[in-house]
Amino acid sequence: MIYAEIAGRLGFEEDILTSTAIGLLSLLPDEEFIRFIGRARSIDGECLEKHIGTCTRVEAIEFWKTDFLYGIPDVFLRLEGEAGVSVAIVIEVKHRSGKSGSAEETEDGRIQNQEVDQLYRYWKSLAQQYPNCRKAIVFLTGHRIMPRKDLETSWRAAGGEARLFWLGWHSVYDFLAEALRSGKYPARTVECKILQLLETYLRFKGYARFSGWPQPAMSGIVSELRWLWYQRLYTLNLGLSGRLHPAYCRTYVKQVPGAVEASAAVFYKP
Repeated sequence: MIYAEIAGRLGFEEDILTSTAIGLLSLLPDEEFIRFIGRARSIDGECLEKHIGTCTRVEAIEFWKTDFLYGIPDVFLRLEGEAGVSVAIVIEVKHRSGKSGSAEETEDGRIQNQEVDQLYRYWKSLAQQYPNCRKAIVFLTGHRIMPRKDLETSWRAAGGEARLFWLGWHSVYDFLAEALRSGKYPARTVECKILQLLETYLRFKGYARFSGWPQPAMSGIVSELRWLWYQRLYTLNLGLSGRLHPAYCRTYVKQVPGAVEASAAVFYKP
């Protein structure tokens, strides 16, 4: 939360998320941070990694850049690479909300009120202030699927020229999990601790993906299923008393829980 406190934005949940998550990611090696941002995708499925090209250095990262012409973006990045390649990127972070202002589409398909659209304003700033750089805007949100309508509206507001990309927090969580599983950073290294801390934080924020039941949870589920079946069978036996042979009831009581356990073990295989 350091950057959020410095900028006087501790009262805004999204800004705390920005400061904590992006701040921690910025402490990773440049190549790792660039790999993270490169996961963003455009409306037509292009990865930002391709647009970044040969960039290998994070030359600058600024939180809530105040000298932007049209608004204050959450994060501003400038990446540099071989042969003088330079890329200016704005990251706009959302948690449980959409754009702060959006252009409108009329009944005849025209776009109006462009100046209200948040992503369009940031693109306009990039175009005027960084004319010699490649440019991109990353819309980082809590959606599970791309908020295509939001991006398309901003893209049309910019006359189809804006390079807009989307990245989901769930994808960021996947990036962290993959980096930890890769073994690239041994335990107790600074990089590993950063990844673990951020993974824990995003899990707390609700962005962890379901990846199977852990074994302890599976044992609890099976035990609960067995108990429910015994209760049901006990009730059934009371109702069938005197109608079925006792040997059948005893066999049924012994076999069904085992069958349930086997089925559950397959269905909830971790």
